[in-house]
Amino acid sequence: MIYGHRRRYVYLGDPGYMTASPQAIDAVLDRIDRAKITDVMLIVWNGQGAVWYQPSASVADVSSNQTWDALAYWISRAHRRGIRCHAWFAVAYRVATFNVYPAFSPAGTPASKYNLWLQPVRDWLTANVSELMRRYEWDGIHLDYMRTGGLWEGAEAEARYLADTGRNLVTDKAVWLTTPGNSGGGIQMSNWLKAAVETTMDGLLAAAQAQHPGIERSTYGLGYACEYDQGRRIREWLDTGKMDVAFAEQYGDVPIQTQIDKAYNGWTDGVTTAAPIAAGKRMGIAFSIQGGDGSSAYTPYAGSVVANNLKHHRDLYPCADQALYVYQGGPTVYLTDEQIDWMAKV
Repeated sequence: MIYGHRRRYVYLGDPGYMTASPQAIDAVLDRIDRAKITDVMLIVWNGQGAVWYQPSASVADVSSNQTWDALAYWISRAHRRGIRCHAWFAVAYRVATFNVYPAFSPAGTPASKYNLWLQPVRDWLTANVSELMRRYEWDGIHLDYMRTGGLWEGAEAEARYLADTGRNLVTDKAVWLTTPGNSGGGIQMSNWLKAAVETTMDGLLAAAQAQHPGIERSTYGLGYACEYDQGRRIREWLDTGKMDVAFAEQYGDVPIQTQIDKAYNGWTDGVTTAAPIAAGKRMGIAFSIQGGDGSSAYTPYAGSVVANNLKHHRDLYPCADQALYVYQGGPTVYLTDEQIDWMAKV
């Protein structure tokens, strides 16, 4: 079965890359080239404002530099090297301390998320994507956190659920918690979450395609249970052509092969069922290049570990795409010289 074109992506997740000088950006691109990376996911929205030069649709991310248009330089220099650039947009994610737009996360909204049921939220997110796409020459858009983050609850949510479905949110929640995809109340609620996600997503993708027809559309998280409990239906998006490629994440130094196999081949667990990835549809695995204990202290994995994970995956799924999560610029550099030296051999 053919799953993709075996491209190698890297997630560049530090808004601080926007503070870099032209020389520093060129140095990062040198490293990316040496690691045989073909595509870069540049973080442009990570829950606390826009990571691009002087945005108008939103406030700027406090971590990004607004003194020059580093993003334009990044993209132009990457293109000279034949490296494709994707706008990495963490759609529903909100940094817990970022309260500039309180109306977009009313009471009962899942923690640290924007409320995707609200049309003003969708309009605001779409305006940001439209501006981003209009100003820069993108090869792809990558929609991360393309999910609700949980269930919207409370009086406002109950009224909205009744208006949308004619049903009682509290009653259906009890069924949904145990059988989200298989029964009346459960499937009604699952579809309510799905509608919030897909209405938002369709608007974002339309905005991207309006500026860049044929732009690659990708997402993150394939293989997780929140296919149903957070409105994310990645397999459907691939099958219907809404998404071109999806990545399943592996954060540990030793990949969990059963999870990778489920991502490709589907599963049935008695509650939810996921079909295998159809022939000709693209997907890949995003391997972590650093580990830690969940605090701020992360340690880059040994180069041999990263290279062996890539090789093992390539041998099992020779046509599938690969990604590295995540390149940080400091204070600790992830994607070390040792990792690059090993990756250049794979």
